[in-house]
Amino acid sequence: MEQKIKDSPLKSSITFLHGNLKFNLPDGAELPYEDIDFIMLLGATLIVGEIKCFLQPSDTFDTFKHRTKVIEACSQLKRKIANIYRYESIFREHCEIRGIVLPSNLKVQPLVLLNGPAHCGIPYGEIPIVDISILATFLSGVVRQRITSTIRDGVISEETLSLYTGVDDAEACLQNYLLNPPQLSYINDATIKKDSIRASINEFIPEICYRYFYVDL
Repeated sequence: MEQKIKDSPLKSSITFLHGNLKFNLPDGAELPYEDIDFIMLLGATLIVGEIKCFLQPSDTFDTFKHRTKVIEACSQLKRKIANIYRYESIFREHCEIRGIVLPSNLKVQPLVLLNGPAHCGIPYGEIPIVDISILATFLSGVVRQRITSTIRDGVISEETLSLYTGVDDAEACLQNYLLNPPQLSYINDATIKKDSIRASINEFIPEICYRYFYVDL
């Protein structure tokens, strides 16, 4: 992430915290402290992330279990952000000690950051699910699409989508980008939902509906 920030056109407007941030909660709080995995200040927007490293699913049951873990991560993140707002003055102090001076009007952008592509680009409510590639693409400011390359000549053609024109524009489009990464739109547009009904399995079991999805390109 630090290297991607150095190469980003937004680098002068980004403050990135290397490592996690643990901030103590006052007496009477449900927990003694909160541990924030990922913090990056973009302009006046604080990106707060929950980092998870999961094995990538290999079948439908693994995919279900993976999604369950992602939802649990979102619940953890919601609690942490609620405590950031609830104990904002303490959080500000801890951030300032680590070199991040927060704006007066704190705006938090949550995200769950995964180690692999499974479930990335499929948000849970208002919480985006992304990986390093999706986040790094935003920092670059450009989505490269429909790339044609050869072994001899390398890239011979491509289409590029500019994501923003400056830091204000980047802040304005950040949430929508994270919730709907444009580089995944061709997959989302081609995703088809199917219901398969299994009836008359035996007299004690009612109809069972299997819902599945596939990509028709």
